[in-house]
Amino acid sequence: MCVREEAKRLLRDLALPGESKKEIHLRLSRKLKWGFSRVRESWYGRSVLRAEEIDQLRALAGNNGDARHETIEARIAQIERRLAIIDPEFFAPHIGGLRQSRNF
Repeated sequence: MCVREEAKRLLRDLALPGESKKEIHLRLSRKLKWGFSRVRESWYGRSVLRAEEIDQLRALAGNNGDARHETIEARIAQIERRLAIIDPEFFAPHIGGLRQSRNF
């Protein structure tokens, strides 16, 4: 895999669910201390990155797994609460399925 494709994949892996591209680019430009356009061009595979930048992306992507897991856990908990408010009896099987999915 070429460096541009790897950077593109790593940046997309760092995206959080529900974020727009602009939000992703802004958040990552702050985290990486890169310019907005540098992140955007790397997102689309149009920039040449230095070895230090690729290493920085790899390190950030390695630490991102925990944040993504916490975000998903929070969303599942929110869905459970909303279903329980609407009709706990009707949605009990769905809530049980969501709770089981959190154990994986």
